[in-house]
Amino acid sequence: MLSTLLMLSAVLAGQAGPNSEKLTRERLEAINRPYIGLVAQDYDVMVEILTKRGIKPPKYRCVFVENADPLGPCKDFYFLDIVSHVNDAPIESGPKYVELVRKAMADGAAITLTTRSVHDGKGKGDVTWRSTRRVRIQPTTRKEIALSAVETHTDEVEQRSWVQHKGAFESVVGQNLMLAKFSLLKDKTPHYPRLEVGYTARSWLFIEGLKWSCGDESISASVNSPFREVIGGGRITEVATVFLGSKEIAFFDQNSDSATLRYKGDKLYVDRELEADELWAVKRVIDAYVAMGGKIDWILPP
Repeated sequence: MLSTLLMLSAVLAGQAGPNSEKLTRERLEAINRPYIGLVAQDYDVMVEILTKRGIKPPKYRCVFVENADPLGPCKDFYFLDIVSHVNDAPIESGPKYVELVRKAMADGAAITLTTRSVHDGKGKGDVTWRSTRRVRIQPTTRKEIALSAVETHTDEVEQRSWVQHKGAFESVVGQNLMLAKFSLLKDKTPHYPRLEVGYTARSWLFIEGLKWSCGDESISASVNSPFREVIGGGRITEVATVFLGSKEIAFFDQNSDSATLRYKGDKLYVDRELEADELWAVKRVIDAYVAMGGKIDWILPP
């Protein structure tokens, strides 16, 4: 069987972790709140960074876009775009931006952001911003985005249904990919959220562990009996399956745009830079898992 269970020590088959109910409740609340999917960085932090790079920052207070949910209402915003006002209220800092946005969209009402799009010049330090514009944004929820972003596949042989991100490969066999998914039991209960991690090359690595890192943050997982197969053309594939518990979920929540995956073999290791699409897909699959009734740090017998 391709999938190999790797459970957190706090999670026993058919039992919940000590904070399962709390973590599940908090995520349900989060995915049902109004959401625009725009993360911004504080003016003082970014001005220091821009100045060191020889880029002239604007003289007025604002925040700079750090990342935007590619399926969210602000998907057309880009790194270093400027946001100076929320519903005509000036933004003085990162915390003030969060406060204004949350207050403005508390009841799901549309909000207006005053923004300037970044213009990347060809020369070193030649970064400018276009003219000011006002953009009307209609909030949605992470739940709506997640449920519209996943699809269900039925395995007729195993007689199981799997939920995963739309457009994703159904299997990572023969691929250097990371796939988030969960299964549905016969009563449609979401079951066993996991990552299937594929490694394909011309020689065996004999994977014993996996490590994800971004900056100072990292998580690791041991791998027991990964699936291995010769797939032809002088290539081999190894597939490891890792249970997505609260520790893993917290890491992927914090790192949506970039992270490094290390495949740790018995003698060597290989690093791969993860694509933003792979990372966002993990968050959406977990949001869908909880929205459909799944519990964090809970697993039933396979």
